[in-house]
Amino acid sequence: MTRPRTEAWLVYLALGGVAAVVIAFGDHRWSVWAATALQVSTGLVVVAGILRHRPARPAFWVVTAAALIAYAVAQCSWRTGDDGWETVIPFGGIDDWLLYLAFGLFTAALAICALRGQPAGNRRTDAIDGLVVVLGVSAASWHFIAEPFLAIGGLDPWHSALFWFYELFELARIALIALILMAATARGSAQRLVLTGMSLPIAGDILFTYAATTEAPIPVQWFDLLWLWGPVTIAATALHPAMAAPVRPGRPTDTVSGARLVIFVLLTAVIPIVTGLDDITGAAAPAGRTVEGAWIQMTLGVSVAILLVLRLGMLSAVAQRRSRALEEALRLQQALREQLEYRATHDPLTGLGNRAALLDALDCTLSRPVGSRGWLILLDLDGFKNVNDTFGHPVGDALLVALAREFTVAVPGAGSVARLGGDEFAIVLPEHDAPAVTRLADRILAVAARRRRIEGAVIKVSASLGLLPLDVVADTASALREADIALYAAKDAGRDRYRVGATGTAGAGVPVDSRPAAGTRIS
Repeated sequence: MTRPRTEAWLVYLALGGVAAVVIAFGDHRWSVWAATALQVSTGLVVVAGILRHRPARPAFWVVTAAALIAYAVAQCSWRTGDDGWETVIPFGGIDDWLLYLAFGLFTAALAICALRGQPAGNRRTDAIDGLVVVLGVSAASWHFIAEPFLAIGGLDPWHSALFWFYELFELARIALIALILMAATARGSAQRLVLTGMSLPIAGDILFTYAATTEAPIPVQWFDLLWLWGPVTIAATALHPAMAAPVRPGRPTDTVSGARLVIFVLLTAVIPIVTGLDDITGAAAPAGRTVEGAWIQMTLGVSVAILLVLRLGMLSAVAQRRSRALEEALRLQQALREQLEYRATHDPLTGLGNRAALLDALDCTLSRPVGSRGWLILLDLDGFKNVNDTFGHPVGDALLVALAREFTVAVPGAGSVARLGGDEFAIVLPEHDAPAVTRLADRILAVAARRRRIEGAVIKVSASLGLLPLDVVADTASALREADIALYAAKDAGRDRYRVGATGTAGAGVPVDSRPAAGTRIS
């Protein structure tokens, strides 16, 4: 039995976490150098993770490794400076510019992560959602950090610009983390770990700046713990086996996920909360708060509201498009259903009803009381095979189409004509008496025997008919059988004529011969 293998990322996360706590809360001379060694190790561990797992897209991890090393060097220089712990926002030295470089690299890494695997169709909505996050967080940042800091800082324009540069990096990273959390792409444990690691230093920066501007009694060890713990978590993720797995692109979606909805609700609530917080708590406004600050606060609130309304409008447009698409799909489905129903009951060549349509018509007719059922006529062309053999099937098909059209014209409006297949047709005549049916039979025989010129060929065929009064049969099968017997009796008698089928006491058809030139007799 093999012993379970301990994952390297879990070992590093545990040891690094313990080291971060000891360094942050320890009061030793070596704490600064131990903190620097731990932070530098995070960048080296990420490089080791890249070499070990060889991810298909290493850009995120390469940029992250560079950011971690720059962050470690900058913090080392800051910790060893004379006024490092007293400076609210670092300005001026090489360590400060290294810190800005680290912030820029962290932002670039998060941007790569946000775009990777994200469908192109989501970019527009993601841009709006990112602005909502930035403005919502800006409102809280302005109220609790920026405005108090500017009120007491006494900075010249250059240092004020650097402060805003610092703030924009923080806001950009927060917005990108929010977008990654809101994205449709599936997130695994490794990605949740790296997002946690990216968030911890941001939380340390915000907490430290808030404490420095408000003189809140927050121990400095907590800031250092967050600054150390975040890079350790990122580096541990680089050792995770999942870092080599490709990110599967999500599907484009215009819907609002649960995570986005929660973030939108919170950001919408931020504006009125931070605006009225002083009034609710009875606290005095920070010294130096200006009318310009109130205008900025109001502008941020209005901007968030406008973007949320715009987002709502986009969702409404999507809903309308999907509603129209659904209506169109239902219309096409109905048209397809009608087309399939038509094909199921109609002959594709002539457009007449097929055998299924004939059976439906017979069922309907036979459901009526005896005495009002009408007649069934089966018709078979004489000599049609010779037409196909002599002139080809296209000429035979054209003949069938012409005869179908002429049979339909000859049959009264209440009757229906069907093609059963080949050169065989059927006619159902509801509520017709015997003289009318025989006159129609004579007319059908005359139509079938007419000479026609089709594609340059002179065509002459005839027809044999089997007539059956439907009052004498009980069901559809009997009607078809008796009419068929009469039809073949007409063929046996010489063709170009009809026979009337009747039902005797034994149930057999009793055909009666009739030709157009002679009289017609019904038995």
